[in-house]
Amino acid sequence: MEPIFIPRLRDEEFESPPGTLPRTLGPAPWPYLRLVANPVLGLYGVGFVLYGLGLLTAREGSDSFNCVNSSGAVLVFFLLPRLFQFHCLDCRATGRLGRWKEHVCPESAARRRDNRPRRWPGLTPGMQTFLWLVPASLVTIAVHLFCLKLR
Repeated sequence: MEPIFIPRLRDEEFESPPGTLPRTLGPAPWPYLRLVANPVLGLYGVGFVLYGLGLLTAREGSDSFNCVNSSGAVLVFFLLPRLFQFHCLDCRATGRLGRWKEHVCPESAARRRDNRPRRWPGLTPGMQTFLWLVPASLVTIAVHLFCLKLR
């Protein structure tokens, strides 16, 4: 008995024809996006979480670990990244910082199609967030030292 040959169905939209190279996506999107990182809410969230953990350990002792604390920590770590945001200067949209590479607006798509990068080369939103963290941590340390000096 011979095996039955079943032709493989090919989805034209997702697969390139046999014998051709796969489709390329074109140039990277970030040279064409005009985005500003906005980590202020995220930094406030981190501050509130650290303050809450400090209050919790001061009140209940450092070796207290129960179900409420652990579920609260898991909830915070899922919600905290949503507070870090980016803002598009072209379409005025705001989105999650983790999804900034997926942002497409008509102005950035036109620049990408015409191969016109943005006028002023800037930093990626991830690097902007890192540069926000440096002065924020320095201010936090200065305030903490000032408060210790007042005691």
